[in-house]
Amino acid sequence: MIEYQRPLIYITPEQTLLDAVHMLLEHKVHRLPVIDSVGGNPLHILTHKRLLKYLHLHASCLYIPSLNLFN
Repeated sequence: MIEYQRPLIYITPEQTLLDAVHMLLEHKVHRLPVIDSVGGNPLHILTHKRLLKYLHLHASCLYIPSLNLFN
């Protein structure tokens, strides 16, 4: 019997929240470990729920370009 192991999907602290959202969606996962890029130690678990909460709390501080689809 052959066991299939998927590679660990993770981000580093140097990556952006947009990178994290992209990784969550691309790999269809709900949790993303944040791994220290120097030592390789886990620092945090980023979840889609935490991302949504952050965006909700800080939406007024974020620059969001308008999407005008009718021009």
